Amino acid sequence: MTRRSDRDLPPLSRINNPYYTWRHLPIVLVIVSAAAFGIFNYQKINHSVVNSCLYALRVHPLAREKLGDEIYFRDRIPWIWGSIDSLHGEVDVTFGVKGKSGKGVMRFRCVRSRGDEFFHTEVWTLNTEDGRAYDLMEAESDPMEGVASIG
Repeated sequence: MTRRSDRDLPPLSRINNPYYTWRHLPIVLVIVSAAAFGIFNYQKINHSVVNSCLYALRVHPLAREKLGDEIYFRDRIPWIWGSIDSLHGEVDVTFGVKGKSGKGVMRFRCVRSRGDEFFHTEVWTLNTEDGRAYDLMEAESDPMEGVASIG
């Protein structure tokens, strides 16, 4: 213990220098932006729409035929492209999926014109890695077929 406890504090000239503060601002903005994008993507990953899409893909016969069993996100850290705005009646998501025998990209889009109506699915497709696109919208596999609308 060679330092004295009653010594002078270091000069504040380096801390009060505006160049020093502005030099680090881009680094802080990049870190905050990356954290915000990560948080928003994490919310999308855990959203009920994405979980329902994965479940529906797992039980869909065509998807099981093309991708195989154990269908899940393609990437270790999945990225959900698009938006989930259920309050305003629009969901449009795209993400990579994989199974035991193949990989692909799934897109799901549904809209609701009024707040008291059901969502109407417009697009539900699976694009496999061989370049083929499959439409997963079939009347016999629609879980809402035959349900009377609210009104």
